[in-house]
Amino acid sequence: MSSEAGTPAARRWAVLISCPRPRPRVPKKQQAWHLDPERMQRTLSVLFSHRADITLTSRTVSVRCTYEGERLGSVTDDYQDRLGEVLSALYFDVQRAGTYGPYQLPRPVRVVITEQAADSEQTSPSKGDQVT
Repeated sequence: MSSEAGTPAARRWAVLISCPRPRPRVPKKQQAWHLDPERMQRTLSVLFSHRADITLTSRTVSVRCTYEGERLGSVTDDYQDRLGEVLSALYFDVQRAGTYGPYQLPRPVRVVITEQAADSEQTSPSKGDQVT
């Protein structure tokens, strides 16, 4: 399907990246300040978008976001690096590969990608349509 003649329509994916929660680089009292929900959301929106959410539990951290484009390519690697940058900004102990390399999230890293239907293609059954 194309939006214009010869131009492929943009596709949308929901991306979930999760990993074990890294240990903090600051004492527990200071960590509470860094993990203020508004501060976390501002940091996340700068590095991802306003359509991203982060979840921190005592054992894991995960970010859920969407990506729109013709194909994914290396987006998941980029998003993993961005999550590492978010965690570093929130004062978690996340290492980089080399001096300027990408952030290395704690292993195992889980990535779940789900393609979403385009809004224009989603239709609900109308009255009288048979649903099987």
